[in-house]
Amino acid sequence: MKKWWLCSWLYLACATTASENPSLTYSTEALENLARGEQAYASKNWVVAQRYYERVVSKFPYSEAAATAALRLADVDFARTELELARARYEDFVKSRPTHAKADWAKFRIALTYFEEMPSEFFMLPPAHEKEQTNIRAARSSLLVFLKDYPHSEHVKEARELLLKTNQRLAKHELYVAEFYAKRKYWKAVISRLENIARDYGDTGFEREVFLGLYQAHRALDNLPAAKESLERLIKGHPASGATQEALALLERLNAEPQAKKPPPAPDMAPEAAPDMAPEAMAPEAMAPDMAPNTPPGSTSNISQ
Repeated sequence: MKKWWLCSWLYLACATTASENPSLTYSTEALENLARGEQAYASKNWVVAQRYYERVVSKFPYSEAAATAALRLADVDFARTELELARARYEDFVKSRPTHAKADWAKFRIALTYFEEMPSEFFMLPPAHEKEQTNIRAARSSLLVFLKDYPHSEHVKEARELLLKTNQRLAKHELYVAEFYAKRKYWKAVISRLENIARDYGDTGFEREVFLGLYQAHRALDNLPAAKESLERLIKGHPASGATQEALALLERLNAEPQAKKPPPAPDMAPEAAPDMAPEAMAPEAMAPDMAPNTPPGSTSNISQ
């Protein structure tokens, strides 16, 4: 009898407290549902986790738990590889809560959704640098924005590692296209592609291919001063490179050559330099790989060899 009375008293006390302070019930119920969602998320039970997170967002929209649940819904979509939906949720989170403590996480994950959509390196498929690069460029752009907006985020180190990988992939693609042009002796187009790498992806370890390729292209155009400058850029800018000795030997040989004037070469009309020609009007063999994906050249760059 005494035990029953004590339980009844506690029930009435809790009910009275809750009725006197509705915000306590509101907050407690929101946190309870969030905790259940977190438990399901930890067990990779995505359906149940999503149900609890959605309940928190819909029933308690003004609670801090709702902000956490909204972000976790994006995490659930990411875990299920629903990358476009996850990206939309992360973008909405950053837009609606730009000062939230987890805004940097959402911004980083936006970039990560693009990174996860990058072409596969599966050995039975064409090399990734021969494929469409749109998602890779989007990943790089998003990573640069994240690093600019959140330079002190705990995710900066991982973002820089991912940025290096995207830069390497894009540099390989530029080398692939440069080789395509070199085989057709479109030297100005070769120079343009290699300069893109030097300017945007200089940290990717392709200095040999870039600067010796530039040397070769400028020599083919009889532009000896530019050829010399390409070698000097390699020697001065990358002294630890394994290609430095090769560049020094080429520079010594170039300096020993007579500097006789030669007639200017014929105009180098690469496809991308001919504005009046639409890509669909070109013969397939005259189109760059990123203009004609079904016309792949060799997969290994050898323009500097």
